[in-house]
Amino acid sequence: MEKDDHGISEELLAFVGKTVSKLLTVDNTLQTHEITEALHRLREEATDVETRHKCLEIIQMIMKKMH
Repeated sequence: MEKDDHGISEELLAFVGKTVSKLLTVDNTLQTHEITEALHRLREEATDVETRHKCLEIIQMIMKKMH
């Protein structure tokens, strides 16, 4: 698994991009908490373990950066 300059895997970055793109609209300002909430919902609704794990990993990374 390739990682970027910050040690984040390309797979996780793509996963975040896919999640964020679903939230974006032309006239909408996107808040960090909206991203974490979307990832949390996706984690709860996911049927596969890998998706749930990725969501949790990304949420933890975002929370660490916020605090």
